[in-house]
Amino acid sequence: MRSPTNSKRDAANAGKSDLLRRLLSDPWRKLAAIVLATLLWAFLDSQITKTTTLHCQLRIVDAVTGYSTEDIADGESVLDVQLATDNFTPGSFRSPNDDVVTEITLSFTGPDYLISTIQPGERFFVRTRPHPGDPFLEFDVKKIQGNREVMRSLQRMSPSRVKLDLATNGSEELPLAPDLVHIDLPEPDDDQDYGAKLEPTEMTFSPSIVTLRGTIANLARMQSVLRKDPLFDLNLRDRRDDFGQSEIRGWLTLRELAKNLNVTCTPESPTVKIPLRPDWEDYPLHVPVLLDCENTPYSEELFEDIPDLKVTLSATGKLANELRARRDTLDAWARDNVRVVATLRKDYRAEAPTNIEGRLFFPENPTLRKGRDYKYTGALLVIVTPRL
Repeated sequence: MRSPTNSKRDAANAGKSDLLRRLLSDPWRKLAAIVLATLLWAFLDSQITKTTTLHCQLRIVDAVTGYSTEDIADGESVLDVQLATDNFTPGSFRSPNDDVVTEITLSFTGPDYLISTIQPGERFFVRTRPHPGDPFLEFDVKKIQGNREVMRSLQRMSPSRVKLDLATNGSEELPLAPDLVHIDLPEPDDDQDYGAKLEPTEMTFSPSIVTLRGTIANLARMQSVLRKDPLFDLNLRDRRDDFGQSEIRGWLTLRELAKNLNVTCTPESPTVKIPLRPDWEDYPLHVPVLLDCENTPYSEELFEDIPDLKVTLSATGKLANELRARRDTLDAWARDNVRVVATLRKDYRAEAPTNIEGRLFFPENPTLRKGRDYKYTGALLVIVTPRL
């Protein structure tokens, strides 16, 4: 006689065998049912649509190099407007209402599986081909490009259109010259007048011609600036030690007035070389005296001959070089090249010998300047004696 426990075990085993037999019976129909169910699920899932939006920063990138001056944070979506920045200078992005905008909103609608893949950090772009002279360019959602799968679901852009202001660029060649350079000198001290050491008219540049680039309108404004102010800065403020050499070199940079006009220079920092005057050298001279009676009723014939005046002339630069070469014939050089001019005042009365302070004059080279090319100590006193 079977026990109740054995009977229950036999019944359970029989049930399992029956279930297994049913699962294994007609396997192809069951497989087809599973495939059909899977396809039905995929179809139904594809009919479920979702909508999402992305906020995209607007950015200008160079159409050739892809370079942009604006950085975008990681995870931030961006719309790059490709522009030939050599030919155009971009202004502001504007909405149809002429409001300045810095970002747009893109709306996407599509199947859930596709929309779920659209995340912040997407990159989109617009290719532009404006013509020279165009004051602006415009684009709408139809001109936006990006990932092909993502673009299938792009529906709208807000604002609906965006306008980018443009200015056509131009270029001009500019020969470099000393009057285009503003020199920042070290603060003067007791031992050195740094400005007097420079030979600014002898500047040489490399390259000698630069190219200015900017909008055509700003280049025209630059011409009026050049008539009034230097265009470049040469910073020598911290170069005290270099003034003991025979020349000083530096780099030119555009001044703020040019940068404010968004004008650039190629090359960016041209080099300049300026000869430096050597230290002062003393030369004893006997200088002829010229009496100036133009503002008086007198003439030179009414006065005694005035002897040459002894002058110790301190010279530097080209003048020192010339005097050094004529060291053995200084008095002859003085007779040919320099005068002490004594000017009679309007109220002068030819009654007695009078001391008049004279000034040095170089008739053969009137550009020589006191303090820069030469100097002397004390006053040049000329004794003027009327003939009795």
